[in-house]
This record gives sequence, structure tokens and C-alpha cells, in this order.
Amino acid sequence: MQKCTWGFKTLALISALAIFSCNENKSKNSGEMDQSNLTIPSAHKDTSLTCYLLDNGKDKIAIQIKADGNEASGQLLYRYFQKDKNTGTFTGKMYGDTLIADYKFESEGRVSNRQVAFIKRGDQLVEGFSNKHDTAGNPDMAERASINFQNIFILHKITCKLDEHGCNTLMDEVWSSLQNKCLTLASQAITLNTLQENPKNPNPAYLIFSSNRHQAEVYLPGSDKSIILNRTGKEGNWNWHNDSLKIFIWKGYILQRRGVSEFGGDEM
Repeated sequence: MQKCTWGFKTLALISALAIFSCNENKSKNSGEMDQSNLTIPSAHKDTSLTCYLLDNGKDKIAIQIKADGNEASGQLLYRYFQKDKNTGTFTGKMYGDTLIADYKFESEGRVSNRQVAFIKRGDQLVEGFSNKHDTAGNPDMAERASINFQNIFILHKITCKLDEHGCNTLMDEVWSSLQNKCLTLASQAITLNTLQENPKNPNPAYLIFSSNRHQAEVYLPGSDKSIILNRTGKEGNWNWHNDSLKIFIWKGYILQRRGVSEFGGDEM
């Protein structure tokens, strides 16, 4: 009887171990199955980045388009001669070769929205205008048949690239040595408009000061490279200069080049 009892206990122990081992293997196998059933995120869809530019020396329109299927987004900039610059972002759709988008932009410190339309023609991008307007007076691009793509503003395809500092020069970003970052001068610097009657370049110069005002950084028209000027003089009669440029305080700031006052403007 004792032998039978011992044998029965032994058999029960072996069976329990076998069941445990089986369950453990099943658990492991289940874990492996769960892992194999996990959804692995696929690689992000390839997107294209395309840039177009109109720059005739006075007026500038620049657009950077990021397309993903028929969805499109990007940055847009308008800078017309003697008018306020506006720049912002857009989201919209591509209808074949036609882009229709909602453009959110900033101008004179105010944020606004309007619709824009462009059509691709080879390596050119032509802006379209609609005769219809919404209740706010903005162009209404809902009816594509009403959009007129005249060859008034033609942008040409260019290579999208950043400069050595990572600044998006297409969108008027420049590198500031004093602030050690990329800036958009029209909104982040002091604008110095021309004081001359018939300047060769009618665009403004821009001015940035260091935090302690010991140095000034100047951007002349037609150049995205800055010039650093050092301060001299006593408080109340400060000026910033190098061999050819000088800034002094008078109804804001005056920028002289070789003794001739060429630009002037005040704080933002």
C-alpha cells in the first residue's frame, strides 16, 4: 500500500510538472504569437519639397510646398515694393496641377486668413485670382472655374535649401551673429527706410542691437550678410560705427555710409 501511495504521489508530481512545463511553453508561445501580431508602423510616406520664387529686385513672392499625395502645406511670403510684407503658412489640396489653400499670415502685427491659388506650368508657378469674394471681402476660391490664372505673377522653380546656419533664406531668414540664431528681419529687426530720392536699391536696411547695446548689427539692401558696428561715445550721445558705416540717434536711428545719411527708422 505504501508503495502504491508513493507511486501515486510520484505520478501526480510528474504530471503536475508536465502540465506546468506545458503551460509555460504555451505562455511563451503565446507571447511570441502576440509579438508577431503587433502592427509595425510603416515608413512615413515619401513627401516632396518644392520651392518657387519671383524676385525682380523690388517685389518678391516665395513659396515652399510640401506635398503628400493630394495634401499640401508649406510657407508663403509676399513682399511688394513700398507695401507691408506678409508671411505665413498654408494648408490645402492639389487638384491636378492646381493648388488651392488657406493661407494664414502675419502683417503689421496682425494675423489674418485668406485663400490662395496657384497652377503649375512646367517649372513655373502662376498665381490665380478670383472675381468672387466672401463676406469679409477676401477672394473665394471655392469655384475653381472662377479663378483666373493670368501671367501677372510668375514664380520659377528653384532648389530648396538652407544656408550654412540652417536659415531658410527663401523665406527671408538670415543669420544674426549677435543673437546667434536665424531671424526674419522684417518682423524681428528695426527697419531703416531709404532717405534718398532715387536710390539704386529702394529696399530698406535692417538694424539689430546686442542686449547691452555695445554692438549693432546692420543688414544692407541686397545682402543677407551682416556688418557689426561697435559703440563709442557717452550715454545720450552714442554712435555705432566702423570705417565706412555709422549709426547715430536722431528721431530714431540714422545710418550713414561714408558720411552720407542713407537710411532712417525707429524702434519697432
